[in-house]
Amino acid sequence: MIKRHLLFICFLIVCIIKGQAQDITFGHLTTNEGLSNNAVMTMYQDERGFIWIGTRNGANLYNGNEFKVYKFRKNSSNSLIYNNINHITGNKKGEVYFMTPKGISALNIRKDTFTTLIQKEIRAMFYHEQLYAAHSNSIYIYDGKQFSLYYELPQKSKITALHVNDNQILIGTENQGLFSLDRHHQLSHPISKGNISTIFQDSSGKYWIGSWEEGLFMMNGETISNFRHEEKNPSSISSNFIRCCSEDKQGNLWIGTFNGLNMFHPSSQTFTRYQKRENGLSHSSVWSILCDHQGSIWVGTYFGGVNYFNPESQIYHQYQTAKTESEGLSSPIVGRITEDSQHNLWIGTEGGGLNKYDPKSRKFEWFRHSKLPGSLSHNNVKALYYDPLREVIWIGTHLGGLNKMDLKTKKFTQYFHNENDPESLPSNIIRDIIPYKEQLIIASHAGVCIFNPETGKVKRLFQTLPYKITYAAGIFIDHRGTLWICGGGNGVYSYQFDNQKITNYKHNH
Repeated sequence: MIKRHLLFICFLIVCIIKGQAQDITFGHLTTNEGLSNNAVMTMYQDERGFIWIGTRNGANLYNGNEFKVYKFRKNSSNSLIYNNINHITGNKKGEVYFMTPKGISALNIRKDTFTTLIQKEIRAMFYHEQLYAAHSNSIYIYDGKQFSLYYELPQKSKITALHVNDNQILIGTENQGLFSLDRHHQLSHPISKGNISTIFQDSSGKYWIGSWEEGLFMMNGETISNFRHEEKNPSSISSNFIRCCSEDKQGNLWIGTFNGLNMFHPSSQTFTRYQKRENGLSHSSVWSILCDHQGSIWVGTYFGGVNYFNPESQIYHQYQTAKTESEGLSSPIVGRITEDSQHNLWIGTEGGGLNKYDPKSRKFEWFRHSKLPGSLSHNNVKALYYDPLREVIWIGTHLGGLNKMDLKTKKFTQYFHNENDPESLPSNIIRDIIPYKEQLIIASHAGVCIFNPETGKVKRLFQTLPYKITYAAGIFIDHRGTLWICGGGNGVYSYQFDNQKITNYKHNH
C-alpha cells in the first residue's frame, strides 16, 4: 500500500520592501512562562550569556529555557534588599548588582549569595571598572568593600542617570538636564533643562540622552541635536517621553518610549515606530532594551513582560490563521504558493481551501468548497499553477480532482477521474501541475498525464513496463526540456520528449 505523506510547511512569506517599515514578529515572555511580574524595568546579560530581568516584583534569571526568581525575604540577609528592581548591571567577574529604591544588592553568581552594598534611595547606577551610584545630588564609588563620596553636584537637583568612561562622567538630573564632569572635576552643562531618564553611548561614540518631556538628544562632541515627537509627522519619534536606548549588531539605534519602540535611521534622520499589535509588541510602554551577544533585541514593557526578536531575521512577515477572513489564513497547513501577474499570492492549504493574499491591501480572501455550483471541489489543496495565457489558476486537490479558477469571474470548473473514460484524469488525487506547450502535465496518485485545457481530455504517459509509473508526487521540466518525475519509492525518472527515452535513477548503496 502506498503511504500518504503529508507535507507540513510553516508559511513564511519573504517580502523585503525597500523604503517601507517592516512589522516585527516578537517572541514573548510573561508570567505565563514563569516571569515574576509583567512590569519589566531593566535587563542585563551576564558573562555566562544569561539574561537578568528586573521587574516590579523581583529579579529573574533566564537561561533560555526557564526562569529562576529572586525576591526579598523577610529576616534574611541572603536576599534582595527590595523587590522593585529599577536597574541591573554587573562587573563581568562574577557579581551582579541590583538597584532598588531602598539600596543596592550584589549577587555572587558562583555562591548564589546576596550582599547589601548600600541602604539609601539610589536612583542611578553605572559600572566602569568600579561601581558608581547616585543618591540625591551625590555620586558614590564602591571600592569592593564600601561606598565613598566621589562628587557632589553644586546644584541640588537629584541625579537620575549616570554614564562613566575614562574621560568623563555624564550626569542626568531630575530637572536641570545633563552635566558633564571631567577627570579633573571640571563641570559643564551641555543640556540645560529636562528630566534625564537614560544615557547611552553607541559604537561610534555618540551619546543618546533620553528625557521625560524634552524628547531624545544626540550629543556628538559639542554638537547636540534634539528629536521630538511631531503630531502630524509619522516619521518623527513616537513620544517625547524617552526611557531607554540600545544599539543592535547592525548599528541600528533602538529607542524605548512611553508610546512604543522606535528605530532611528541616520541617513534620513527619521524614525520607524513599532507599537502594540497582535503578534507584535505586547505593550507600547517600553522601559528597557537589551541587545544580547547574539544580536537579539530584548524589549521590556510595563504591562506586557519581555518581547524579543532578532533584527537579522526580520526580513519576513509571518501570516497565521485568523477568525476573520480578511485578516489571515483559513488553515495553518500550507502546501503550495504561487503568484499571479498582479503580484497576488495564491496559497493552497490543507483543509482550508485556496487563499488569496493581496499585498497592496494586505487582505486575505478565502475560496472553499461549498454545496453551491462553481465552488472549489475540495478543501485539501495539493498543487497550484498560475496560467498567464488563460488568466486562470489550476488547482490540484486531494480526492477532489482538478479545478480551474477563472480569475475574472472567480468561478471554478471541475475535472474528475472517470473509470469508464480513459481520457479523463487518472486519479482524483492530484499532486503537481506544470505547463508544457500550452498544455499541462499533471502528477497524480495513478501516474502522469498530459492535460489539454481546451478539451479537458488527457493523454496518459508511462503506462507500459518496464517503466510503468503508477504514482507521481512531483514533476519538473529542466532547462534542457527533460521531464523529471519522483514518487512511489522507485527513485526518480527522467524523460526525453524528443526520443521518448526514459531513465530510472535509484539508490545504490
